Amino acid sequence: MKKYFSFLCIIFFLFLFSCSFQKPETIKIKLFYYNQALDTNQSCAEQFVVPIERTIPKDTANVIQKTLTLLLEWPTEEEKTKWLTSEFPHKEFQIKNISLDKSNGILTLDFPVIPWFTSWGSCRVGLMNASIQKTAKQFAEVKDVKYTSEEIFQP
Repeated sequence: MKKYFSFLCIIFFLFLFSCSFQKPETIKIKLFYYNQALDTNQSCAEQFVVPIERTIPKDTANVIQKTLTLLLEWPTEEEKTKWLTSEFPHKEFQIKNISLDKSNGILTLDFPVIPWFTSWGSCRVGLMNASIQKTAKQFAEVKDVKYTSEEIFQP
């Protein structure tokens, strides 16, 4: 009986030990950033807003919101070495509300309007809009992206 109990204890501890070292399941997502090196004419064209791949935990409740939140942060140091830049980092520029109408695929985003940040310079705001649009539309359920404010991303 004592050997049987010892055997069960060993099995139990091995099970606990193996569970604690399992990597959480992840999914791959894309973040779209402007690549200055590709845009040799400094045209700020949407075609130079290119994807990079990241992974996030598969159990993320709202994958679209998590992905867009990551987009609003700086590219990693490694990504910066590939000439990727972001116009977004601003402590007040965060998603206030997000909703997806599943009947028509329209994703509505509510961002704060920040004078001289979200509405200044056609090149800059065009790149910001392209980054958000491309990042959101990688998800099959998103057909179009709308903003609650008509003032946002206007030159």
